[in-house]
Amino acid sequence: MTYGDIDFKTPNCAGSEWRQSVEYKTSDGVIGGIYIVYLEQRPPEAEGPFLAEERKLLNSLSEMLRTYFERRLAEAALAFRDVILSTQQEVALDGILVVDASGNMISFNGGFAGMWGIGADIIESRSDERALQSVLEKLKDPEGFLKKVKYLYERRDQISKDEIELKDGRVFDGYSAPMSTGGIYYGRVWYFRGITERKKAEEALKESEAYAGQSIERSPIALLVDVGVNADEKIIIMNRRFTELFGYTMEDVPDVRHWRPLAYPDAEYREEVKAEWIRRVEEAIQTRSEIEPMEAAVACKDGTTRYVRAGLASLGNRNIVTFEDLTERKKYEEALKDSVERFRSITSAAMDAIVLIDHEGRVIFWNDKAEAMFGYAREEAEGKDLHALKMPERCREDYRKGYEEFKKTGRGATVGKVQELEAWNSVGIIRDITGRRQAEETLRAMVESMVGTTGRESLDRMADGLRGWLAADCVIIGEIIDDGKSARSISMTLDGKRINDYIYELKGAPCGEVFQKGFCIYPEGVSRLFPEDKALAEMNFAGYAGAPLRSSSGVTLGVLCALTRHKFKAQSDIKQIMEIMAAKAAAEIERIRAEESLNNQCQFLQLLIDTMPGPVFYKDTKGVFLGCNKAFEAFSGRPKAEIAGKTAHDIMQKDLADKYPEWDGALFDKPGVQVYEYEVADASGRRRSVIANRATFSRADGSVGGLVGTVVDITEKVEAEIKVKEEMETTSHLLMIARAASTTTDIDRLMESVVGCIHRIFGCDASLSYLWDGEAMEFIPSHAEGLTPGLASLFRGEPLGENAGFVKEALALKRKPPLSH
Repeated sequence: MTYGDIDFKTPNCAGSEWRQSVEYKTSDGVIGGIYIVYLEQRPPEAEGPFLAEERKLLNSLSEMLRTYFERRLAEAALAFRDVILSTQQEVALDGILVVDASGNMISFNGGFAGMWGIGADIIESRSDERALQSVLEKLKDPEGFLKKVKYLYERRDQISKDEIELKDGRVFDGYSAPMSTGGIYYGRVWYFRGITERKKAEEALKESEAYAGQSIERSPIALLVDVGVNADEKIIIMNRRFTELFGYTMEDVPDVRHWRPLAYPDAEYREEVKAEWIRRVEEAIQTRSEIEPMEAAVACKDGTTRYVRAGLASLGNRNIVTFEDLTERKKYEEALKDSVERFRSITSAAMDAIVLIDHEGRVIFWNDKAEAMFGYAREEAEGKDLHALKMPERCREDYRKGYEEFKKTGRGATVGKVQELEAWNSVGIIRDITGRRQAEETLRAMVESMVGTTGRESLDRMADGLRGWLAADCVIIGEIIDDGKSARSISMTLDGKRINDYIYELKGAPCGEVFQKGFCIYPEGVSRLFPEDKALAEMNFAGYAGAPLRSSSGVTLGVLCALTRHKFKAQSDIKQIMEIMAAKAAAEIERIRAEESLNNQCQFLQLLIDTMPGPVFYKDTKGVFLGCNKAFEAFSGRPKAEIAGKTAHDIMQKDLADKYPEWDGALFDKPGVQVYEYEVADASGRRRSVIANRATFSRADGSVGGLVGTVVDITEKVEAEIKVKEEMETTSHLLMIARAASTTTDIDRLMESVVGCIHRIFGCDASLSYLWDGEAMEFIPSHAEGLTPGLASLFRGEPLGENAGFVKEALALKRKPPLSH
């Protein structure tokens, strides 16, 4: 006989050609066999006088050994799994308690007894009632807990998850689930985990965050709080004032990497601001002082620009960045500066002497015409008493009295009147207004060329207007490229024809001088003055005038220039008008660049969400899909073109689509975040369990613009939970059968116990067993469960022969018939 690698032999066992054998098999395969060797040749008739009986004996012995070994293997496997389960219970962080259908304690781990302080006498009693009473004494709300326990015992299919507070201040996280299968309830499992410290930490954190959040949110200064370093700084807090000031939300600016391109769309200005900010931060670190606040122009979401003073306070790995709005002050300063410059430009070009005096009569302004008329230089006149400066001594007293009256009442003999004064042998003023009329006509023509259009069309019209006004042969509106080394035409007209993308070097060219110095004019001989610019000589240009195109932040974007083949007619107001046109052209270039940047940003954002592995979609307040990413296309089985512009009823299953209006309405009524878990069919038709996270987004005016949703597939997680539950149920069944098998070695009593277990596990009305008689090829009735004696006799009256259905099936498949049916 053999079992695995072990042999059992009789003393006289020897090799022979006359032998017979039989193997015994279990579900794991052949595990051994019985071998008989004959030392003498057997009689030749039939199979020998004893061979048939010997074969029956061998078969019976093989079946007995197979049954024995199979049971031992099952017992070992169950014991191993029982050790694993008990070990898992003991090492688990949770306190675990298992009770049967009657409420009696089946098993528990050390963690359960320790958490609840249950004494050894109660544990040994296995009484759920005594254990429960011991637990209730420690609870803050014993009535509520007892009510919940009774509720779960009455509703055996319910799962429960609660936080349990104890009188001593501890808090447990309690979870309970039923053990049932096939409609049979076996009991309930309880899990308890201490979460006291976590709750305290959460409450402290909530209180701290709430206080800090309210302080930041209500601050009149725009604030950002970020974590990390450099471009990886993630924005974790953005207050209401920040969104009011710039229009951006957390969705627009999740980190510093997103902030800088939005705030400083001009790449050159962005690098300038970044370098200066880093310099100030490093200086503050080296000197251990606060960062010097920095002023910058920030582009807002609505397209406007705000001037702010930015400051930084560092708290470990968190930085608080503040933004003080200086826009109104800047506007006032710019307006004042423009007003002063405009006043100086106007008065310098005026044909009249213009003098301003303060309330004491001292000169505070003295224009060029006053210098020429009265003979005093500006430095000599300003600060002097006007009456003493230009009035004859005999008239000074009268003028002084009149001036005192004017200061009090605002009225005087010469206020609002034109009078002839005798001064410096000059009587009367003669003014030539021809130039003024021409300037007005020119200005009107220039304004007409700059209004009513935008983009490249506007630049073309300005170039045409400038060409006509100056009788120029060539006009170029060009942008700077290659870090200031070259320029490329955006709009260019040469001899009445459009020229596209003309590129020329700035070094040694008049446009290079404009780029470096500002407005320049060369009435004649420009090709001689700039010999390195070969194009000037090749096209026989003689005169040149150019003005720089400067951005709103003062950065030179390009050059506006006009060239003539004849001597340049230097108009008196050419500088002023060309600079006005240059400002308009620069604004158009900035707008064109902003549109291109916005388009690039939109493409980048779409590419960004397309790289996200989970499905993402967004739609408006009417439920119409605005777009999605590639993962959503794959999930829904539809291309983006078939999703955009559609509603949920157009692309989703009806039962789910019917829920969307209600979900969307609730989210739009109360903007924020919404989470739903549901089932949906994917592109292949398979049902998937998913969690949808949906949040609203706002328009520039603050109103709700729609919602953005992400879909997380949790099918594998749900299936894994179901599998764990099924394995627990299978383990419970195997333990039940193993306990029954371990209590007896008698085959009849064993079969009776197994039938009883199967009857309880499957919840059937009747369970019967049959033993297979290999010799007679029949199933012999053995045991039954769930039948009255009268009915049992009907089912167990006769053996089942080869004609029984499952017997035929077993024989046809050439396998051993089952022990029970």
